Amino acid sequence: KRKIVSNWRYCSEFAGTGAKLVCLATPRISLMGGDKPSCYVAAGFADGTIQLLIRDSLQQIASVELPRTGNISLESKSTTIVTICDMCFTSTGTCLLATDSLGQFYLYRMSPIA
Repeated sequence: KRKIVSNWRYCSEFAGTGAKLVCLATPRISLMGGDKPSCYVAAGFADGTIQLLIRDSLQQIASVELPRTGNISLESKSTTIVTICDMCFTSTGTCLLATDSLGQFYLYRMSPIA
């Protein structure tokens, strides 16, 4: 018997913002139908930005920064840097939830890709 070995293949890359990558998130399922349903990859960076990429090509389709108003560290003039700690998609893959180093939650609704 011949053993089948999977091979890794380089497809594409995303350079990012120059800040340190702190977390990645992908939806567990896709509710989009068709031959090849769309799927996101969300990349969270230490500077508080989230880049939304298409899984297959790593093409950037959206970008957002954590809000700087209302953060406890900014109001108290502390030197604490607010960074993204974790991100995950909801079970339907339509919303992205992010938490920062101050324990604040951010909810972002994802628009479907046609």
